[in-house]
Amino acid sequence: MISPLWQERIGAGAVLGIGLVLVREGYSMPLGRLASFGPGLFPLMLGGLLVVFSVPLYLAAGAHSATQSPPLPLRTMFFVSLGMLAFATLIRSYGLVPATVALVVLGSMGGAGFRPLSVILLAAGLSLAGVAIFIWGLGLALVPWRF
Repeated sequence: MISPLWQERIGAGAVLGIGLVLVREGYSMPLGRLASFGPGLFPLMLGGLLVVFSVPLYLAAGAHSATQSPPLPLRTMFFVSLGMLAFATLIRSYGLVPATVALVVLGSMGGAGFRPLSVILLAAGLSLAGVAIFIWGLGLALVPWRF
């Protein structure tokens, strides 16, 4: 078994590696100008941030106390992933509002305290915000609902 110190250092190295790959790929595409970004600017900036953040991650490895790490929140990971999958599946078939409601309800089931009234209000608010921003504001070709 790998010690927690080396697990954190390997994780920081992975962040560094992904950042370097993004920087390399960003430089292989046109960067554009500040007024009109090219396709390579975003990967270059994101990769640069990952490289910069990997250094403190590596240096902070093992700095915390040697207490037992908490178990993985498998239930939360399952329901949030299921909610994203439901959103991706339902958005084209049923529209933005039902997909958003499914995302919120399934994602909320992963938490410790499931309060139905809060979930209903959150789903309604996010659905309204999604319709207002993406359909009315940006004019995207999405339908609010389709039954």
